[in-house]
Amino acid sequence: GEHAAEIRYRLGEAHHTRGDCTGALAAIGEPKGTDSWSLWARFIVLQCQADAARAAWRAGEPDGGGHYLTSLQAAREIAAAATDVKDDALVGLAAKACLLAGLLAEASPEARPDDVVEFTRDFERRFPNSADLAGDAIALRVVARARLGETAEARADIDRLSSLEGDRVARRQQLRHVGQELMAEVERGDPTRRHAVLSVAERVYTLLVDGADGDGASTTTDLAVLGQIALSLGHLDGARRTYARLLELDPDSLEAQRGMALTVEAEGKEQGALGHWRDLTERTAPGDTLWYEATIHVARMEEQLGQPERACETLRKATATAG
Repeated sequence: GEHAAEIRYRLGEAHHTRGDCTGALAAIGEPKGTDSWSLWARFIVLQCQADAARAAWRAGEPDGGGHYLTSLQAAREIAAAATDVKDDALVGLAAKACLLAGLLAEASPEARPDDVVEFTRDFERRFPNSADLAGDAIALRVVARARLGETAEARADIDRLSSLEGDRVARRQQLRHVGQELMAEVERGDPTRRHAVLSVAERVYTLLVDGADGDGASTTTDLAVLGQIALSLGHLDGARRTYARLLELDPDSLEAQRGMALTVEAEGKEQGALGHWRDLTERTAPGDTLWYEATIHVARMEEQLGQPERACETLRKATATAG
């Protein structure tokens, strides 16, 4: 009868509330309609299938045991049906479904950036009444677009994320999370897209550093990462400015001193680089990794400055000191 869809939904919701997805899916069946009760039932299907996909991934099934694709299909059906209605609750449901699908795609052990972008594209325009979800959706989209090599779009999304209204602290946390995800992608992702991902990460950390308000520990961490990015991209002026600012905040930062030494060396200023590396050998304990690195660079600079005998002596002394 006319209340059948509501009854199936409410029975399924009762099971789902107790954590019983098997009972929920059995009660709901396969909702076919586009009425509100059928769409809410599809959302339970989406949630349960997403949980099952994650369980399958944990069990070593890269395709999610078929549950992943079922989840995405439920999200697509909810979004499509809610597009043509004026019911704010259903549009809000579609926003939640799209975000959940995007999060699921991001969590997949196999890279699925196309799926992430599909469900988060134009999120803030499509769902203007779901501003509380927009930040998470845009954050997902930035990382996915960086992985796809869509650098310009990713950088534009970073600016959109930064300019969203609301809790400024929460926004900075989202930006920092995006930055951390991008740096992780640099380490584990496609080497051919490393430059593109770094350029997107540079924009994130520039915003974090420029928008810092006395957040000391976070500021120094962000500066260190920004300096590393600038140096990797060959943006030597930016790297020098960043490491100089970091040294102003933390004069004892070995990371900043190392970054400045590498920057000056990359600029071709052997004498200046030699001074920085020598300082590091004096400020680090013999045998430490950084001490070894600095010592090798000292010898290299001495050789490049036409002092091969001094370079050999530097290495001999280092061997005796550390040995």
